[in-house]
Order: sequence, then structure tokens, then C-alpha cells
Amino acid sequence: MMKAASGQLRDEWDRRAAEKGCSNAGVLLQKLPDPLNQYLHERHVQLVIQKLLPLLPKGARLLDIGCGYGRISREIRLSRPDIELIGMDFSLTYCRLYAQNIGGAIACADLNDLPVRESIADAILCITSLMYIPVADREKVMSGLVRLLRPEGLALFIDPGQEYLDLARLFTSRKPRYATGGTGFTLKDYERLGHIRESEILDAGGFAAFSMMLPILYLLHNHGGMLRYALGVSAAWDQRLYRWRKLTLHRWMLLRRRRIAQGIVP
Repeated sequence: MMKAASGQLRDEWDRRAAEKGCSNAGVLLQKLPDPLNQYLHERHVQLVIQKLLPLLPKGARLLDIGCGYGRISREIRLSRPDIELIGMDFSLTYCRLYAQNIGGAIACADLNDLPVRESIADAILCITSLMYIPVADREKVMSGLVRLLRPEGLALFIDPGQEYLDLARLFTSRKPRYATGGTGFTLKDYERLGHIRESEILDAGGFAAFSMMLPILYLLHNHGGMLRYALGVSAAWDQRLYRWRKLTLHRWMLLRRRRIAQGIVP
């Protein structure tokens, strides 16, 4: 990422963080009503708790990349207080908020210039952060993130599905308030990133029901009882269809850094 472009993006995120503070609207989708962003937040947390945390040993060190104000780290601390949390974000405002809310270590840094040594973590959490890396740099950045893991360390990524974003743009023209940009991933490109030399995909999926129901949910966002019922239906079907990832607003993958007999793959 060019330094000027990176600096401009950081400024936009700092402005967004200053206005939105510790809210889902600051770190999730600007166009979504609060109840729908809350649903996305709950699905992210559920995914972390069900798919990642059970695989981590006691006292594991976890890097929360693009940590924001600590919305996921906070839930990890409640579920697994034994885990050592380290946040990382390139917005200084969010770094301050993370330090206030979580109280753990925080690194203010860019994904293109990681400030920590290799093989430092048992796990990485990276939610909607890779989307801000230019397409040409994504493989290099992903490789750098995987190298932060110890052998057989785990990484959970959640990112927008480009196929769904392309479809959604046919029905909306309203631009978000902050030019924080970002682009999604096609399923093919996402899977390719998950299979770089050092890593393998252990599990993958999406939020199919929420994505398919999103137009209806949006229309119902001011109708409390009906919305709660519809979101309950969505949650039940998202559990059943969690492996569906072709057409989904967010898709995810759980990776493991491979170990080989002679050492770590270079």
C-alpha cells in the first residue's frame, strides 16, 4: 500500500472512530441499521467461540488484528480469561479505545509493516481487515500474518464476499459517510489465499441465511417484534447452512500453519 494512501485511509478511520466510538457502526457496515450490525457481531462472536477457542491451549497468545475498540477481544476475555490478548490496529483512536476497554497489550501498526517477530502467537483473529489491503499485496500480507503463528498455530479470517457485494450494488447507490473503502474476495481468491505455502484451510463457511434474508431484514428494522422473529429464523438457518459460502455477505476460513519434518515451511 502506498504510504500516502495508507495515511489517508488511517485518517478516515480515525475520524470514523472518533465519531462512532465503541459501537458496531464504527467497525462493521455503515449502511446497516444497528440491529442488523448487532446480529453480525453476534455471529462473529459465536464463530470465534465455537470454531477457534476450543482448539487453543490454556494460556494461548492471541493476536486480534484490526481489533478496533475490542468488540471481539472483550467476548474472548469473558469466555476464556486465560488467553493472553494482544490487539493491533492502525487507527490511533481505536488503539486508545482498545487499551481502555481491554487493558491488554496493543500495537498501533499497519498490516503491510508488522511490528512483531515471527512465530509469536498461538492464534490470530483477523476480521474484515484484509479487505483494505490492495489486491496485488494480499498474498504477501497473508503470508506475513501466517508467519506470526507458531507451528500448527491457528488463524480465523472473516471477510466480505465479492459476489454478494456486486449483487448488492445493483440495488443501492448510497455511499457511506467515510471513505474507508475496501474490497471483498471472490470465493476462488479467498480459497487460494488460504492455501499459500505455509497454511491449510481446516474449515470454512459463511452466513448464508442472513445474506439471503438481508433485504427483508432491512425493511423490518423498525418493526421490533417482527425483526426479532426474522433474526431468530436467520440465526437458526445460519447454523444449519454454515458451510454455504458462495453467495454470502461475509465468509470465513479457519487456517492452520503447517509443520513439516524439517521445520517450518520457509
